[in-house]
Amino acid sequence: MTVICCHCGEPAIRVTGAKIYKGLPELYEKYFWQCESCNAYVGCHPGTDKPLGELAKFSTRQARINAHFHFDPIWRAMMKKGMSKSRARKQAYGWLSAQLGGRQPNISSMDETTCKQVIDICKAYTKEGSGPFISPLPGDV
Repeated sequence: MTVICCHCGEPAIRVTGAKIYKGLPELYEKYFWQCESCNAYVGCHPGTDKPLGELAKFSTRQARINAHFHFDPIWRAMMKKGMSKSRARKQAYGWLSAQLGGRQPNISSMDETTCKQVIDICKAYTKEGSGPFISPLPGDV
């Protein structure tokens, strides 16, 4: 498999977490695609060579982490209402797609601007700082 860096156009190499996350031994056995030219990287789907999304530099990785921080509680709340994890995630991502104007959301492939949009959408939805989720949840509509 060949993975090309979306930032600099150089080919990425497959490495283990031991190379990227020197202080986190729990990640040493996981695989990643890394661009040695610009240090962008992305993890692999477990047990495969398939990238989880697009390679990302530090600021984009931070934006994606932040987007997940704000989005993941939405589908987790749906699970607490009895929905399976896969159904909750599918419905929550469908809702997010509608909020993004029909674009298919995959946080691990988003740029920083889109991550910011996701954060703003999720903050508005959850009324951050003012209590529980607004009803209905995405799966309730």
